[in-house]
Amino acid sequence: MGHPMKLTRDGSALVVVDVQERLFGAMDAEHREEVVKNLKVLATAARRLALPILVTEQYPKGLGHTLPELREALGTVEPLEKVAFSCCDAEGFSARLRATNRKQVILAGIEAHVCVLLTGLDLLAGGFTVHVAADAHHRERALPAPPEGRHGRLPRPGQAHQVMARYFDIRSTILIVVGYGILPEEEDRPIAYELKRLVNTRGGGAENRSAVVLTDMWVMNQEMAEFFPAISIGGPGVNAFTAQIYEDLPVAFTREQQLFIQMSSESGKRAAIWGMDHRSTREAVDVFVKDGFLDRFLDLVWRRA
Repeated sequence: MGHPMKLTRDGSALVVVDVQERLFGAMDAEHREEVVKNLKVLATAARRLALPILVTEQYPKGLGHTLPELREALGTVEPLEKVAFSCCDAEGFSARLRATNRKQVILAGIEAHVCVLLTGLDLLAGGFTVHVAADAHHRERALPAPPEGRHGRLPRPGQAHQVMARYFDIRSTILIVVGYGILPEEEDRPIAYELKRLVNTRGGGAENRSAVVLTDMWVMNQEMAEFFPAISIGGPGVNAFTAQIYEDLPVAFTREQQLFIQMSSESGKRAAIWGMDHRSTREAVDVFVKDGFLDRFLDLVWRRA
């Protein structure tokens, strides 16, 4: 009998998570080329071995579809749409995976510290063995290399807190929070990814200075979220996190009571950027960046980290 960690042709399935146009565009060019090449190799090998393949797309209407060059390597597989981080929360995903009768999952995609991670943890909880392809996924900082081979096994469910501590620095990782729903997903999430890129650029690639985009639902339901510095995008009518914090935040900038930047010049822990409509929210974010509010916020956060 083979070792339970040994991947077998008859027992394995490939899951490719959210390798989409807008998400992929946020990656640095050098790493992007490498990841695409390795994803295509992985997809081609899976097809030749007749492994079942599942593909997901996070809100494709707003974030685009799977990269065309990867779709060609994946063949005719139909992506599953999702609006949650974990693939296991996507309608039809768990049923489709269980229908394959495979208990070993090879996991690859974007982003390793959110969607890939949470999918892996849910799969572990569901009784699957999970192998993450170390050179066919992306996150803001490189993962430590596995001790041997080209894939690493996720820890057991009881070790999940160790994974989280490794991926996030609660003092200096900036949460960029958007509302959960059709309009904020389509209108505010692209703005959030632009802001994330600017934060990461200012972080200079430092291990503990980066940003991650999340929904208000995650922030409101995770106790650990209160320890992170956070920037909320979108007004209190579309973003529950903004609704929670805006009454306590001083107004640092406003224009004709249509757009607002709220943040403290002393604590640096929270900021809310929003307008009375989508255009005003985008204008508020532009002012936040161009007039130096972002740099002041980061100085406060990273100086205290």
